[in-house]
Amino acid sequence: MNLAIITPSAANTVANVQRVSIPGSLGNFVILSGHAPLASTMAKGVVQYRQGSEEKELAVSGGVVKVERDEVSIIIEQ
Repeated sequence: MNLAIITPSAANTVANVQRVSIPGSLGNFVILSGHAPLASTMAKGVVQYRQGSEEKELAVSGGVVKVERDEVSIIIEQ
């Protein structure tokens, strides 16, 4: 699935990922390929994602996430 990370200061960072862990406002949740469509706010925390054999992390102070047809879009302020 594709992951787009959108910030005010940078162009989209797009990566093909296997899994994304989100710090949701009501608790952490994991998005895998084939996940049902959703939109959610994010709390302060760490977005973690697996790209190939690498685990990557991104600290966030909040934002929103949208999932639709194996496309995960995260909009954050850094």
